Amino acid sequence: MTKTKPIKKPTKNKRTTSSLANFGLGQERDLFIENLAMLLASGMNIMAALEAVKEEMRSKRMRQIIDELKIDIDAGSPISKALTKTRLLPAHIISLIRIGEETGRLPASLKMVATQQQKDRLFKSKIRSAMIYPVIVLSLAFIIGIGVVWFLLPRLVTIFTGLDIKLPLVTRVLMAIGTFMKVHGLIVLPIFIALTILLILILFVFPKTKSAGQALLFRFPGVKRLIQEIELARFGYILGNLLDSGLSVTDALDSLCQAAAIHSYQKLYRFLRDQVKEGDSFKKCFSHFPNVKRLVPPSIQQMVIAAEQSGRLPETLIKIGKNFEEKSESTTKDLAVILEPIMLIIVWFAVLIIALAVIMPIYGLIGGLEQATNPSTIPAPNSSKSQTSSPAAPEGTTPASSSEQKSSLSKQLKISSNDLGYAEVFDQPSLEGEVLGQASSGAVFDILDREKGWYKITLPNGEVGWVAEVQAELIK
Repeated sequence: MTKTKPIKKPTKNKRTTSSLANFGLGQERDLFIENLAMLLASGMNIMAALEAVKEEMRSKRMRQIIDELKIDIDAGSPISKALTKTRLLPAHIISLIRIGEETGRLPASLKMVATQQQKDRLFKSKIRSAMIYPVIVLSLAFIIGIGVVWFLLPRLVTIFTGLDIKLPLVTRVLMAIGTFMKVHGLIVLPIFIALTILLILILFVFPKTKSAGQALLFRFPGVKRLIQEIELARFGYILGNLLDSGLSVTDALDSLCQAAAIHSYQKLYRFLRDQVKEGDSFKKCFSHFPNVKRLVPPSIQQMVIAAEQSGRLPETLIKIGKNFEEKSESTTKDLAVILEPIMLIIVWFAVLIIALAVIMPIYGLIGGLEQATNPSTIPAPNSSKSQTSSPAAPEGTTPASSSEQKSSLSKQLKISSNDLGYAEVFDQPSLEGEVLGQASSGAVFDILDREKGWYKITLPNGEVGWVAEVQAELIK
C-alpha cells in the first residue's frame, strides 16, 4: 500500500498596501478597468471576469492584485472595498464604483471610470507635451554650453594670454569661467547636475514641496492658462459625473479634492466642501474664497451658481468640462508656438555672448597692428648707414631728425613671453611675408633696423628677418 502525499493548500501572497508598490501600473490598470467593464456588461459574473482579465495582464504585480481581489470578493467583500485595500485606484474612482454597486449599475460606473482614467492621461500628456519642447531645447543648450566652457574657453585663455592687448570684460569673464572649469570641472559639474535634479524633485515631485513649483508655473502666462483650463475641465467632468451618479455634493467635492493635481485647486475644493457641509451655497463660497477669480473665471462661477439655483448642476458641470477640454487642446498647440521663439532668443543670446568674447579681442588685435603699421604715426626710417653715422643728440636738446631719434633708442630687444613659447620671424615687415623661423621667448637680439612697427634681427642660423613690435620688448 503506497502512501499518498498530502496536498498543499496554496498560500496567500503577502498583501502589499503601499501605493508605491503600484508604481508603473498605469497602462495595465486602465486596461484592467476597461476589460472588466466590458466583461461585466456582457453578463459575465465578477469572478469569471476577473479570471479572464488576469490572463491578459503581463505584470506580476497586477496579477497579484487580481488574486487579492478574488480572495476578498469570494469572502463576501464588495468590489469597491476590495479595490480600496489594493490602493490601485484613487478615492474618487472608488466612489464611482461604490455608487455603481449600490445602484446596480456597476458596468456603467466602470465604463465611466475607464473614461475618466483616459481623460486623466490626456490631461497629463497635454502638460507634458507643452513642456517637452523647452526642456529639450534648454537641455541641449546646457550640454553645448558645458562643452564650450570646458573645452573651447581654456584654448581661448591660452591664445589671448599671449597677446599684449586689453581684453573686453565679457572675454575676461568667460576666460575666468573657462580656467575655473578646466581646474574644477570634474567636481563642479556633477554637483551642479545633482543640485538641479534635487531642485526639480523638490519643486515638482515631492508631495509636500511641489506646491512651490506649481506656484512658479502659475506665474507664466501661457502655462497658467493651460493649467487653469485642464483643472476646470477636470472640475466639470468629475464633479458633474459624481453628482449625476447620485453622490452627495460634499462627498463629490471630497473626491474631487483628492483627484485634483494642483495644490491651489485642492485648497479651493476643500474650502467648498467644508462650506457646503455647513449649508452655504456655491455663490457664498465663491465670494468668501480669496483670489477665486485667479482659479475660476467669473463667467464659470455664474454658470455654476445659476445651475445650482435651477437644479441643473450636474448637466452644466459636464458641459463646462467638455468646453474646457477642447480649449486645453488649442492652448497646448498655441503654447508650443509661443515657447519656440522664446527658446530661440535664449539660445541666440548665449551664442552672441560667446561670439563677442571671441571676436572682440581679434578686432582689437587687428586694430593694434594697423595702428602700429600706419606710416603717419611712425617716422619713416633712414638708411642703416645714416643711423650708424649720425651722432646722438646732446642731453637736454631736441632731436633734429628721425635718424637722430632712432640713434637714441635701444639697440637690443627681448622676445616677449607667451603661451606658444616663441615669436615668428618673417622675411619682410608684414604678416603676409614668408615665415623664416622662430625666435624663442626670452631670447635677446641686436636690432638691425626698424620699420613700421617691426624690428629687423638676425636668427641664430644666420637668416635675417623681421619680428613684430608687439611680440618684443626693448632692452634699455
